[in-house]
Amino acid sequence: MYQMTANEGNCDNTYDAITLYQLFNNEQMLQYCLDKFPWAKDYLYYYIYVIYARRESILPTLSSISDREQKDFSFEKAYEYYSNYEKSKLNVGIVIPTCNRPEAIRFLLGYSAPLNRRLGVDIIVYDSSDNEKTRNIVNEFRENGYYNVSYQRYGGLFDGFSLDHKIIQIYTDYADCYDYIWVCRDGLVPVIDEIIEKLRYYKESNVGCIIVDAKSRNEGIEKEKCYEKIEDCGLFLREQAHRLQTLGMLIFSGEFAKQLVKTEPINDDNYSLWQMAAPFHSFAKVPFKVVFFSRNVFATNEKAVDTHFWGKAEKTIRQWGERWYHIIMSMPDVYNEAKEECLMVYTVDFHPFSARLVMELRAYGGLNAIIVCKNSSILKQVTKTPMWYFYTISLCPKWLLKIILHYNDNHKGVFSSIRKKLIPNINDY
Repeated sequence: MYQMTANEGNCDNTYDAITLYQLFNNEQMLQYCLDKFPWAKDYLYYYIYVIYARRESILPTLSSISDREQKDFSFEKAYEYYSNYEKSKLNVGIVIPTCNRPEAIRFLLGYSAPLNRRLGVDIIVYDSSDNEKTRNIVNEFRENGYYNVSYQRYGGLFDGFSLDHKIIQIYTDYADCYDYIWVCRDGLVPVIDEIIEKLRYYKESNVGCIIVDAKSRNEGIEKEKCYEKIEDCGLFLREQAHRLQTLGMLIFSGEFAKQLVKTEPINDDNYSLWQMAAPFHSFAKVPFKVVFFSRNVFATNEKAVDTHFWGKAEKTIRQWGERWYHIIMSMPDVYNEAKEECLMVYTVDFHPFSARLVMELRAYGGLNAIIVCKNSSILKQVTKTPMWYFYTISLCPKWLLKIILHYNDNHKGVFSSIRKKLIPNINDY
């Protein structure tokens, strides 16, 4: 940790970062720094009052500013010096794949951009939209001083179903740019301040694959463990397969990302969930250290919760029925002891075939008895929801289910209690 010695008058103590926060308010911090850097009034105003810079980073940043730039101040130049110093300790890029969800991006950036700017962390919006709305929002944030936010257009392969090619392209584009790359879906708001110091530690320990999750999805408990031996395979799959369904739970080092892209190409055994499946396949070949921990790392994106990719019945069943079953059962043999336990698609906050979501698939997603009959064998493998319920809902009038869903939204728990009596073993979200 950078330390500052105050010996210019009445004190000869050494000030570390904690002491700076405890002893100095903003005005005192400003004066303390001006005593050391009399030319830096504009820079200090920006660091202390605009971006709320980490106090332990202010003096080292000022020390790095060239004589010419001391006189040629701009907000953008000031941030460049500050972010360069922060990146020298840890360089993290958060990449948000998105498509036609501009308001979700606006909400995410409004929450995350100020915090990440303070930490020198970049946010890259990786966009496939068919219009310029998302790009314009990113430009608005940059024009308002969020120089850590940038826009990248993705025009590569998309087959209408899988995001795998887009995800791989992200790692290809940024593996050489960052110590760690955190790819996160736009339905979550990544909150990095609680884990930034842990990432610095793991960088020094050469950990390439990190799994993160919210405390709220883990009984409110802070957890931490690692997997690093071939004997850990069963436990690794059993404990992490369901968690890694969600895009945002994995943080890769640049080096690890390059290795994974090279050694684990898209194939039938990982297609549609490449980022989830590839680390398991790689670990089975040559085990490496994987760290998992839970902290307060996510907030809900309120502008994204009403729209999601898996809105159509056939796509949902293909992904979380056919593809999920095949991906789990195609894992290397070292995972055999855990495969059967991973087939049911259940997490704390995600079950694609819950009683409610089956209603939604009928009301809005085109579910019908033909689709249920066609996929009945695979549905029995991945959900506890009984087939009689699928058939019953698939035959209900869509207008009736829309009324039920609307009523349930405004009278929480009424239909939940009824469903639990009818289907006592179903997980209902």
